[in-house]
Amino acid sequence: MYASGTESNLNPDIEVISSPKGAGGRTRDEIWAHFDDYGDAKTAGHKKCKCKYCNITFQYAKLPMMYRHISHECEHISSINPNGLKEILVKLNSSTTDTSNSKRLKTHNLTSTTPSTSSKSLITTMPKCSKQLNMDQFGTRAILPSEKQSIDQTLVRAFVMNGMSFMTIDNIFFKEFLLKLNPMYTPPDRKKLSRDLLTKELVNVETRNNDLLNESEHLTLNVDGWTDQAGRSLYEFNAITEYRKCIVLALKDLSSHSHTTIFLNDELESVLKKVSVNCDVNSKIRAIVTDNPNVMKSMRDLFIAQPSNQHILSLRCFAHALNLIASDVIKHSYSTRILSRLSIVATYFNQSHQSKAQLKFEAKRMKAKKETLDTVADTRWTTVADSLHSFLLLRIPLLTIVTENDDRLPQKVKTVVNARNFFYEIENVYGIMRVLAYGVGIIQSNSATMADCYLILIYINRLTNEFVRSSETKEFGRFVSKVVNIRLREFQNFYYAASFFLHPKYRGAGLLTDCRSQVYKTIAEYSKRIGNNQATTKMVIASLQRYEMKIGPYSLNYSKDDTPSSWWAMVRDQTNKNSLKDIAIRLFSITPHSVMPERLFSILDWQHSKRRNRLNPFTLEAITKIHTYHCNSSNSVIDMEKIEEALSDELKPVENENDLNDNTKKFNDHINENHQILCQLTDSELISENDIEDKDLLNISSLVNSEDRDITNIFVELGLLDEDVQEQNDTQTASSQDRNDDEEDYDIDELVKAAIAT
Repeated sequence: MYASGTESNLNPDIEVISSPKGAGGRTRDEIWAHFDDYGDAKTAGHKKCKCKYCNITFQYAKLPMMYRHISHECEHISSINPNGLKEILVKLNSSTTDTSNSKRLKTHNLTSTTPSTSSKSLITTMPKCSKQLNMDQFGTRAILPSEKQSIDQTLVRAFVMNGMSFMTIDNIFFKEFLLKLNPMYTPPDRKKLSRDLLTKELVNVETRNNDLLNESEHLTLNVDGWTDQAGRSLYEFNAITEYRKCIVLALKDLSSHSHTTIFLNDELESVLKKVSVNCDVNSKIRAIVTDNPNVMKSMRDLFIAQPSNQHILSLRCFAHALNLIASDVIKHSYSTRILSRLSIVATYFNQSHQSKAQLKFEAKRMKAKKETLDTVADTRWTTVADSLHSFLLLRIPLLTIVTENDDRLPQKVKTVVNARNFFYEIENVYGIMRVLAYGVGIIQSNSATMADCYLILIYINRLTNEFVRSSETKEFGRFVSKVVNIRLREFQNFYYAASFFLHPKYRGAGLLTDCRSQVYKTIAEYSKRIGNNQATTKMVIASLQRYEMKIGPYSLNYSKDDTPSSWWAMVRDQTNKNSLKDIAIRLFSITPHSVMPERLFSILDWQHSKRRNRLNPFTLEAITKIHTYHCNSSNSVIDMEKIEEALSDELKPVENENDLNDNTKKFNDHINENHQILCQLTDSELISENDIEDKDLLNISSLVNSEDRDITNIFVELGLLDEDVQEQNDTQTASSQDRNDDEEDYDIDELVKAAIAT
């Protein structure tokens, strides 16, 4: 459609070009101020044009194409003529007149003045009816231009949000459906829908996104890549506000370039520069979060090394790390053996109607919290935790059925359920999968913070220590410890510990003295990093001491309806000028994962199917921005659940007893195949379960007491530990204190003297 031109001297001082006086014809549109007339096109009556900023030549100077290029596609106008870009965006956003159907409306108004004619035409088209019709069935109101425009924009949103092909609008049956709704409505054709109306809706969305960026005080930056159905390499840049609203900044086709660190950093700078025409985005960015290939990690480091970006943290995506850990754990022979046995029982009870009904009956009779066994989906590791949990909840009903129906059940089912360590091994694997599922849950709920990441790290450390202490799970525990240490190595830094310390619910529970001193140092360094002077940093340290002792404004209770950010927003520490409050709100505004691009790519993969692989990058970018904005506005989780359901392949029940192991085999094959791909994409090493050294094991015992009573209470409240574990720890603590009281000898006089001296 166009070809690149040569570089020329660019003049930002642009005047509106109009037709010469006396030449006749209409005055040229003001968009021509940004283009050079390149002479006549091949078709008579048309012109060629060239952009004054990027020198791209268009063989046909069509106004919609020219507006779209200046408003969204030209990468140089934002730096050369930002005011011109603003004027074009304002014009596109404020244009509300639609004259495409003015002739038809005028004709209709003329004909509507002759009631007999219009009534006659309507009567002849109405089917004959034996009963008298109401008066409102004989008339059709004319649609005003503004009303038609509103209907058209609603139609665009419906197409985008439901992933409908734009070709549907030209389908005769769809047109017939619209005609039945309102005979006076003339729908747009495919080209107008996918070009003019889509561009207009995009401009409206971008205007509202700019308002969101202006209103937001803290942003998290995400960058991720994706290969579409056409084999193009697309990179998505987005920002997440402190309220977890996602704003798509750009979707760019970078297929023709080598994705080096410098190139990706330049592209990121270009995107931010264009967005910053309306507001200073850089000053609001608190962190940049990506997955962890070497090029992405180097790009993050290069980005924050710039003097204007010293206040930005470089973080690895927490969700990608959890995904790797889950894949590693499921691949281990200990887990594979358990899942194979589990699948035999689950498949039988879900396949046999009689056994399934009996299991439901026993579960109701014993008031179990579950009535059926969950199976494992071969494409989703998160279903492993659900399946393991269902077995633990139905343990007694299963044992009862196996005991009472010994002759009717298959031998392999009885052997598995009656195995001595069957449920014990399920508990072990469920322990690690439960915390990973918890991490996924808080990520999906858009409430994850860096404090939650550190809490999960502490819990896994506690769990692996328990595994290692048991001879039966020692090797499995050492493997999990090594996996977590390698996958979460970048999360064992003190910014995560500082967030955990500043969380008003956790308040650094279990942190030891060395870790607390490092937290103080990290927060002081961050205060300096964001530009605070020495006096302000001293006030930050003083506020930390008051916060730790719960003095003054830091004694507020933390309820279940609070969030860390809302709690800190209520703090009024006038003594220290709210210096610590500002730092805490900054840290808790950070979204520690880059799941938003992954969700977006899933949506695009659903819409950009093999039948729609000719969508150009501009159309894809428009779809992503419109879809993301309206998802933010609706706050709907159901929409995302439907998309995930459409994208995932659930297991189907097997047909015969000889295939009881097919589900687990399919699941394990899928995990093994994709685990290598996942490691390659993230530049992560493949971890062998047979090669484990002590230096590779997770050990944060010098920083955190993972069995501290306060941290145990938090785990119980979050559902990561059972209440009986808490009671057992309390009993052990009490008995230990009693024993110490009996054995320790101390001098009363010395205690009294020390008290008086103080």
